[in-house]
Amino acid sequence: MKISFVRSLGKVALSLCSVIVMSQPLAAEAALNLPAPEVLLEQAAEGRAQLREVLLDLQQNTPELRDPETFDRYFFLLKDLEKLAIEQRLDEIYPKAVALTGLRMVGHGIRWMDLTQRSLEEALYYLEYADADVAGRLISESDVQMRTLQASTRTAAQKYQFLRQMAENLDGMIPTVEAKYAERRDIQIELRSLLSGLAIEFLKLKTIGEDEVLFWIAKISLPGSYSDFITVMHDSIFAIEIDPKSPSTHDDLSQVANRLLLLGKKLERETMPLPRYVTSSWGDAVVELIGRTLQTEGAFAENEFETLLRLMKTRQVQSLGSHWLSSERVPSTGYARTYFKMSQAVVARLQQAGLTREASDVKKFVSRLAAPLQGQLVKIEGLYRLSSRDGQSLNFSVIYARNNLLYAALGYDNGVITKAYFNVTYDLDKN
Repeated sequence: MKISFVRSLGKVALSLCSVIVMSQPLAAEAALNLPAPEVLLEQAAEGRAQLREVLLDLQQNTPELRDPETFDRYFFLLKDLEKLAIEQRLDEIYPKAVALTGLRMVGHGIRWMDLTQRSLEEALYYLEYADADVAGRLISESDVQMRTLQASTRTAAQKYQFLRQMAENLDGMIPTVEAKYAERRDIQIELRSLLSGLAIEFLKLKTIGEDEVLFWIAKISLPGSYSDFITVMHDSIFAIEIDPKSPSTHDDLSQVANRLLLLGKKLERETMPLPRYVTSSWGDAVVELIGRTLQTEGAFAENEFETLLRLMKTRQVQSLGSHWLSSERVPSTGYARTYFKMSQAVVARLQQAGLTREASDVKKFVSRLAAPLQGQLVKIEGLYRLSSRDGQSLNFSVIYARNNLLYAALGYDNGVITKAYFNVTYDLDKN
């Protein structure tokens, strides 16, 4: 009997062990061991002890939240639980309980915060419970999401739509990140760098309109990113074919001018201290643009040229004056009026910057160049008969020494020259 009883107990024990062993896989795959979110909220409202238990259950079951939909259903309970915690003075028995629960949950769920498809409101909710390390993970994973999307087979329009949404979210996150993680400069720079890099990629496109250009330029903020974009503009200028007869040449120059102007205005409004090299490189790009525009006899939009001049620093204006004096290309008669108007604007800006000598030099240079150009319009070359007040007759001759140089002489019928003019100029102020 004893032996039989022992054997029976052994069989029971073996059976129980088998049940336990066989049930282990089922436990690993078991459904989430939490009531529905609305039930949890009702339980938490019953009292302080129940609220504490609900928060502990959420923490314990966080690893079992295995998809973004389920995670969000519970994660977005935290605001309501936070209100209950204040009402029930939960801090007296469990300090910072909601914050700790939120940190544990957001550390698990941050992988599902896809900034290309989620709203800014949702992103800021996640950040509210995230510490600096979790926020850093969000930025790093957003970088991966961006590269993955760019390499995907989605259409260009779809990629643009999703990445624009990401840009809006990243931009909207900046104030929160910089306020909450003020001591983590690395995270702030990583966020701004990701946003700026994304903006520059789209600003390389020729197909986006001015509103979109404004949108993307507003997303650039770091000195290095400004410099990168200015380099892109420099390269674009050098890549433009110098062909005055080509419509694409003028379109490309106009597009670069517009983007440099918008960038110059952005730099003027920038509140973050910028190294001098940023504004210097912008001014150098503008000088190069103006030079190419003159070479191709292009034109700027209304007030565009004057605004570019206003945004330039004194050294850059001085450089532009030197560029004006070194130009060897003579404008065509059809381009003369545009050239003179631009020259007057340059002279005025030089004077405003206190560069009076440079302003005088440019004015003399252009006035001398203007004489033969204006002369061609009125066909000035020839022999003119003049009469003095005392009745004497004089001959006044005007000739072109070169296509950009006029000479004149005053003499008598017998060929005697009384005066020669080797510096014939045109008064631009009367133009």
